[in-house]
Amino acid sequence: MGQHRLAWIALLSIALLDETAQSANLQGKVTRSDTNAPVANAQIQVRGTPFQAASGADGSYLILNIPDGTFGLTCSAPGLRGTSTGAVDLAGNVTRDFSLSPPAANTATISGITRCDGNPCGKVLVQALQGNDVRGRALSALDGSYSVEGLAAGNYSVRAVAFGHLPARGSASIAEVPDAGPTGATLDLNLVSAPGGFSLTGLVGLSDNPLDRSGSQVRCNGQTPALQAMTLANGSYSLSNVPAGFVSLTASRTGYNPQTQIDILVESNRTQNFVLSKGGGSTGPETYVLSGTVRQNFPDGGMPDGGIASGPTRVGVWSLDAGFRAAVTANADGTYRISGIPAGSYQAGATREGFITRVTDPFDMNANRTLDLSLDFDPDYRAEPPAELPGCSCGTAAGSASLLLLSLLLLCRRNLRR
Repeated sequence: MGQHRLAWIALLSIALLDETAQSANLQGKVTRSDTNAPVANAQIQVRGTPFQAASGADGSYLILNIPDGTFGLTCSAPGLRGTSTGAVDLAGNVTRDFSLSPPAANTATISGITRCDGNPCGKVLVQALQGNDVRGRALSALDGSYSVEGLAAGNYSVRAVAFGHLPARGSASIAEVPDAGPTGATLDLNLVSAPGGFSLTGLVGLSDNPLDRSGSQVRCNGQTPALQAMTLANGSYSLSNVPAGFVSLTASRTGYNPQTQIDILVESNRTQNFVLSKGGGSTGPETYVLSGTVRQNFPDGGMPDGGIASGPTRVGVWSLDAGFRAAVTANADGTYRISGIPAGSYQAGATREGFITRVTDPFDMNANRTLDLSLDFDPDYRAEPPAELPGCSCGTAAGSASLLLLSLLLLCRRNLRR
């Protein structure tokens, strides 16, 4: 009984780890590069998400509960040159300070108002470009006002990008006036909301094994609920309802280095491909693949299933010494694939709403293995929403995780009695 109890706990832990969203907190301070004085009312944005904050009188800022992921950051303030970072990993508590410079002499600004569907709006990233090079950037204030500082005389294409909106574009020229220097330009920009989002598709390949294509995951970072997909046998993936604006995508696979591409501009359906390299720059210990099909068993027989009817089917595998564990969501045809499993002794199991969770007997992994799993329909299952519990914030991420934990523990307890 003790071994079976450990098996149930392992499977439930895998399900909880995968389904419970992790979040990060970003904090720091904004100062001037010339005086080191704090900058108040600077705007800080996590690109590809709706998360943004303004600095206080002491220059400090704090952004809470950002979904874990890799993003670019932008900081700007009126009268100072805005700055942007490359890819920054956000997990747990992260500190990131910014130093903003005053504009150089003999430069000018492009300023104006950003509007969303005709109304002034903030949290909009405005970029002044020459060709593909960003020469300056600014984040609009809550009243929509923006000012891109420190621009030399010349012609610029201007782009405004906001989460969930189609980008707005315009052009502006900064003229050189003899004995006076360049003069600024004014440009208002109107963005249109795109509530339906778009589709992102592509291929994920492996640098060391081009023929092994299924089993990778592609995630659109910063989205709640999580927006992710597994690659099919041909390496293809498809993400639907991707918000317009900048997004950050991460492709990952057990045993390989994850690859993140930030600032992917989404304004229509588009394609984005990835190639993953072997983790750590070396092959490391040999690992194996566990694959098979999950079948749902009704009284009148079984049929392949991957979660179409009443929710996704999760498949987990864990080593008996608790040194390795992983979980995936079965495909629509019931097939699953878990790669990167070291040699050893394991158990596996499948779980799905409305079915009785089953765990296999121990087995050894010393080669690639096919293992079919089955789930028996629970005759006591009722597809009804749970009643609101006193003191339970069931509409929040924490409340959802609590309900998931409660239901899984009840399921575990019931099966242990059988």
